[in-house]
Amino acid sequence: MYELLLSRYHTISEFNEFDFEVAILFINETIKKRNEELIYQRWLAELPARMITGNQISFLEFKDKIKPIRKANDNEVKNALEQAQKIKLKLERNKDGNI
Repeated sequence: MYELLLSRYHTISEFNEFDFEVAILFINETIKKRNEELIYQRWLAELPARMITGNQISFLEFKDKIKPIRKANDNEVKNALEQAQKIKLKLERNKDGNI
């Protein structure tokens, strides 16, 4: 996140001077632009293979086909954290010689 902010502002202290709402809007817009840049890089990387196969599509078509990653809901996050905790406990027990 810092590299995104520092790409526009030289120091984090400049960014910290924003109102909370403005900062959140800025961060959201920065993330959207970064995601679009990554999609563009992926499109460029796939372009030579698409040219060989004759399956070329425009960047806008490619971008429309990319689906955003679904965010986990609170229950999924809770379950994942519980599983991680169980794994951590098992590893600690095995490390101590307990099974």
